[in-house]
Amino acid sequence: MLFDPEARLTRRYGMHKGGLYLFRPDGYVAYRSTRLDNLRAYVEDVLLAL
Repeated sequence: MLFDPEARLTRRYGMHKGGLYLFRPDGYVAYRSTRLDNLRAYVEDVLLAL
């Protein structure tokens, strides 16, 4: 979990009303959303595809 008190990630990635990001180990954004349940469904889909 990252906290962004200076809003650097907000400015860089453009999610101004709050949200969450899932970053790949190489630094790319794998997923972004404003809802936690959407992230859960995404991760389940990705894991099932493996």
